Amino acid sequence: MQRFTGLTMGAFALAMVSLAYAGSGVPAPAAVASKAPLAAPAKASKPKTSPAPGAEAIPAAPKPILADAFIAQNVLRVFLNRPAAISVFNSRGQQVFHLDSRRSLEAVPLQGISTGFVYLTVRTAQGEMTKKLVYTGK
Repeated sequence: MQRFTGLTMGAFALAMVSLAYAGSGVPAPAAVASKAPLAAPAKASKPKTSPAPGAEAIPAAPKPILADAFIAQNVLRVFLNRPAAISVFNSRGQQVFHLDSRRSLEAVPLQGISTGFVYLTVRTAQGEMTKKLVYTGK
């Protein structure tokens, strides 16, 4: 029992010395340097640079909202902001519905589609969005 306590205390002392030297920047003694450090050395960060004189930082443009959708009473209702191609896929990735629409609201019947996840993809000239919906069959 005494020997186990001595080994534990020795390992604890070695760890404490290693940690003290790791953060100080002072080279560790040979006995401590041969052991792997317990803490990773701090990474040097790059100095932040400002843009060139006369140049302004350009903020990222927000993504346009292409559509919104929800399922109620076995019907997928899709609200569109612009003409779009609507595709609906089942959880296996099989396309179960497609429509090119110019209307602001489309109703897609879901009777006959297995319950689970349904993926709606809306494509417009401005971009594409995919939304994951849960179809419970109700």
